[in-house]
Amino acid sequence: WRIAKSLDGQHNFDVCWHLTYGVFRQPSWMWKVGKPFVFGPVGGGERAPMRLWKSLPMGEKVREIARDFVNQIAWVLPGLRATYKHADLVIARTEDTRKILPAWAQSKTKVQQEIGGYPARVVSSQRKTHAGALRVLVAGRLLGWKGTHLAISAFAKYLTDGGKGDFTIVGEGPMHSALKAQVDQLGLNSNIHFVGRVPQDELFRRYTEFDVLLFPSLHDSGGNVVIEALSFGLPVICLDLGGPSCFVDASCGVVVPAHHATESEVTVALSRALKNMLDDAAWHQQLSINALARANDLTWERQIERVMSLIEQATGKK
Repeated sequence: WRIAKSLDGQHNFDVCWHLTYGVFRQPSWMWKVGKPFVFGPVGGGERAPMRLWKSLPMGEKVREIARDFVNQIAWVLPGLRATYKHADLVIARTEDTRKILPAWAQSKTKVQQEIGGYPARVVSSQRKTHAGALRVLVAGRLLGWKGTHLAISAFAKYLTDGGKGDFTIVGEGPMHSALKAQVDQLGLNSNIHFVGRVPQDELFRRYTEFDVLLFPSLHDSGGNVVIEALSFGLPVICLDLGGPSCFVDASCGVVVPAHHATESEVTVALSRALKNMLDDAAWHQQLSINALARANDLTWERQIERVMSLIEQATGKK
């Protein structure tokens, strides 16, 4: 802030904007520059409801408990209250993060995702509906809070209820052994495939091989893979927790209520969403076409415009 204060003497800045690392717990002293102060976008206030931890390994449960504890005591950190007190505008990545802030800070906080993507990478005529079976994709790190265990259970129920198709998991992480054991126990080794981590360009190529992205993350602040999938015309099934539900709506996928649901209820709802897409091919194809339109509305350019508009409104500066 001292360097910024010195530079302000030369340039007379209009706004001081502290771009964060995406976590609401890290304080800033940039308000000391003395100009309209913007803090964010901040995330990290998203929380996985404890009822959705039921089938997680103990180590993953301990991590969630530790994360919740750190979030609860964050306000004792030196400078954190001053950061929010002096901010003219706080940008939160999700409504969950806005709600974890004190009431006096919530009043100056706007919710806006800052991550974006690229325009639709395929044309709508290239996206055909499924051929009587769903090719389901899960992509991301294999961590407990990513919810892949829920996706596996949902796909198992989908098959039990008459669904057809296969399920591919792209990614690696500490949950791999537990997830593989879950698949073994369900007897689904012929339906569920682990392919490990792949380079981004290969993942982009493979998006076109699937019919739907299943992404039941429990507390993602963002969700780049969601925007990527939409840009390839994949409908997305996610939970109403954190960032993914900022990108997905009824036009391009299914957002499953999870704040007050049990693990079993979430599994059933995810499975039902898959089965509905299988049974209604016309709806699935429309979702796919709409996903491309949604991707065009979530480009970096559009997202930046939205963030800058909030700053202009809050500071009166253009």
